[in-house]
Amino acid sequence: MAEPFPDMVDPSHTPAEPARPRPAWELALLYAAVAAWIAVWYGINSSTQEGTVGITPSSLASSKFLDVIGLSFAALTPPLLVGGLVLWVGLLNAPNRLPPLRTTTALLLNGAVAALLIYQLPSFAAGLIRGRVRVDSLGLFVLTSLVGGVLAYAWAQLVLGARGDGLRGLGWNVRSAIVRAVAGYVAMFPLVLGAFLITALGLMAFPHVQNPANPAAEWATKAKPGQVPFIYIVACVIAPIVEELVFRGFVFRGLEKRYGVFVGALASAMIFAGMHPQMPFGFPPLVAFAFAMCYVYRASGSLVPGMLIHAANNALVLTIARLAMGGH
Repeated sequence: MAEPFPDMVDPSHTPAEPARPRPAWELALLYAAVAAWIAVWYGINSSTQEGTVGITPSSLASSKFLDVIGLSFAALTPPLLVGGLVLWVGLLNAPNRLPPLRTTTALLLNGAVAALLIYQLPSFAAGLIRGRVRVDSLGLFVLTSLVGGVLAYAWAQLVLGARGDGLRGLGWNVRSAIVRAVAGYVAMFPLVLGAFLITALGLMAFPHVQNPANPAAEWATKAKPGQVPFIYIVACVIAPIVEELVFRGFVFRGLEKRYGVFVGALASAMIFAGMHPQMPFGFPPLVAFAFAMCYVYRASGSLVPGMLIHAANNALVLTIARLAMGGH
């Protein structure tokens, strides 16, 4: 069987002492520019107000769309399940290509906590002033996510740079990233499918327990067509970069250094799921997703395939939610 995650580097090669990492401010500057643009855009388009879009499910459109989704899923499940199991076995047997890090476990985990707090800081600050300043809440959601992403990215560079690793030390190789992402997406299918079956059983056993919806998906169902691209920017660009950096690059690597790959992957996946608001029934699929992402990272030695998978998955969720609710 062909190895689905071929070597990017010779595993026996010991890398030379890296030079002092150059701060990667390009992405931070891009974040700042887009944040400023969105702030101006929402300032000019002050007529956009939350709650004015009363999108309700269209029974005919929603029924047809969900029928297509159901039939497509039924047709694709057998080959995806078989292919996913084969690729998952290959993923488990792939060599560990995680790049070596000088940064200690304690510094990685403490850095992850601080990065998450920093990422949420703009949203927290906006919540304090929202009652006093008339702002559009969707615009505020996008803007604070962008600003938080800039701050978290800069903080991660600072933490890793203190020990000479830098963000590039976590692995940002883009070689064959798309192929690895496709293989990883298929490989995680059996795990996520099993997790959704657990969720379905939980919903049937406890029908009166309310489960919060995905916030971005909820935004997508309410947004006007002109607002939708900004939601996709947050869910499919900002969130994958920040969350893969923090949960796989920091939390998983910190736990993996001390407890091994399996424990590190499982513990970091549970932390990742716990940080999302789709509790309790959203917990199993999120754990399965994050657990698989850790093994994709381990096999590829790069965060980029996981970011691509994360972005594609979020895009799929938003698109299905919006179309199912009659959005355009």
